[in-house]
Amino acid sequence: MNPDVRIVAHQANIKSHQIDVAYYASFDVVLRALDNLDTRRWVNRMCVMALVPLIASVPACFWDLIRAIRPEDTACWSW
Repeated sequence: MNPDVRIVAHQANIKSHQIDVAYYASFDVVLRALDNLDTRRWVNRMCVMALVPLIASVPACFWDLIRAIRPEDTACWSW
């Protein structure tokens, strides 16, 4: 819908030492759709430290819960 938006998918172990705060800081926003609580917390922590907005999606029964998190402006997901 917006030709100026560029979405790039990355496939890797999200807790790898190569995917650090600097990696997260290279993005304008992070979209998170994970079903693992530990990994959801990890991504939240990295986005907060990198000061990168996070769009957090959590599957819940027959619907999804979505929350926008902006470090320094809103409460974060797990801290």
